[in-house]
Amino acid sequence: GGAGGSIHIQAGSLTGIGSITADGGNRDIAIGFYGNAGGGGGGRVAVHFATSSFVGAATAYGGNTFSSRGGGAGTVLFGSDLTVGNNNISGAGTPLAVGIYSFQNVVLKQRGILSIPIQIQITYANLYVRDGGRLISSGAWEAVAGGQIVLDGGGEVQHNAGAFNGGALATGGTFYANAPVNIASLLVNSGGVLTHSAGNPGFNVTVAGNGEVRSGGWISGDTKGYGAGQGPGAGRSGSNGSGGGYGGNNVEVG
Repeated sequence: GGAGGSIHIQAGSLTGIGSITADGGNRDIAIGFYGNAGGGGGGRVAVHFATSSFVGAATAYGGNTFSSRGGGAGTVLFGSDLTVGNNNISGAGTPLAVGIYSFQNVVLKQRGILSIPIQIQITYANLYVRDGGRLISSGAWEAVAGGQIVLDGGGEVQHNAGAFNGGALATGGTFYANAPVNIASLLVNSGGVLTHSAGNPGFNVTVAGNGEVRSGGWISGDTKGYGAGQGPGAGRSGSNGSGGGYGGNNVEVG
């Protein structure tokens, strides 16, 4: 499908209940040579105003397909709020151009994936990652005072490099702290996981205030250390093999 286009609106006052859309096109041919065709990527929507009571939809979804080749979400900037949502379509990530950004709310939802390279700096108040949304970031994040980070409904954050300075972190999703994270407070709700990727030594989370891990919540390093036969406590190699070792020695079989 074709990609979504671009919409830029500048208004004094914005009202209404209609729709503002720059969605990618769906795959419309399901047979023959085009059987694996992908959906079009979502476009860009930017809406600026002095005042707004608009309560309609503003979307930049990727196009759907009959396979896993859905289009990635575009971006919707509504005032100072950035939304990346993909209507629950599995697609590619959504990049931002290299630069310095300031947002009130960043909302990642419905399988939208925001990909932030190391050259990007973002100042924000609130970060919401929910309903299958994902953040994959190597950039710098700096929260304003009183801000919050909320993960729920299968939301996921992968912080791989750069500074990540946040307000109150409440997670019912999965937060991979693969580089140092500084937050004001921590709440791990039922179903929430604070962890890191396997083999990554950067799991360092500093909580300035209070931390709470509720029933069903999890701070985990399980199986995230050295791989089989590796590490300072690893055993011999051979047909029977050995597990990885770190704080404790492995168990050799044979």
